[in-house]
Amino acid sequence: MEIALKFALVVYASAAGAWDLFRRRIPNVLSLVALACALSISAMDSTRQLVFSLKGTAMGLGLGLLPFALKILGGGDVKVLAVLGSLVGPTALWEIFFYAILSLSMLGLLMLFYSNIASISKGQQFRLSSDKSGQGKTLKRSFPFSTFLAIASVLVLLKS
Repeated sequence: MEIALKFALVVYASAAGAWDLFRRRIPNVLSLVALACALSISAMDSTRQLVFSLKGTAMGLGLGLLPFALKILGGGDVKVLAVLGSLVGPTALWEIFFYAILSLSMLGLLMLFYSNIASISKGQQFRLSSDKSGQGKTLKRSFPFSTFLAIASVLVLLKS
């Protein structure tokens, strides 16, 4: 059964990551089918595996709900976290979440420094805001977080 869960993880993470990258939306049907598959595979294995998957699902929801409420993550990202939790369990989900946030943070810092280096070369000041005075609204970009979750999932799977 472990092979079936790993296969489902690769298929779901790839599909959700690609959908988020290209469409910036993850279909509900994709997440619901993946969750149903994960819980069914776990239930066929043992009650203990089903409980483990349910704990992972709950942890995924728990990790995603606060950032969703603060409008840091989208609803699709929360669903992806829940499904990944059902596929890998709570322990590996922490690792996936950590790697996804770490890689996304590094990308954000690279983009920030690259844009400021370009500004400095044009004779402008280094700043974190997008307006001329340096006081107004800040730069606002969104990233496909589920794509980073997908990459982190596959890396954690390969590591184990």
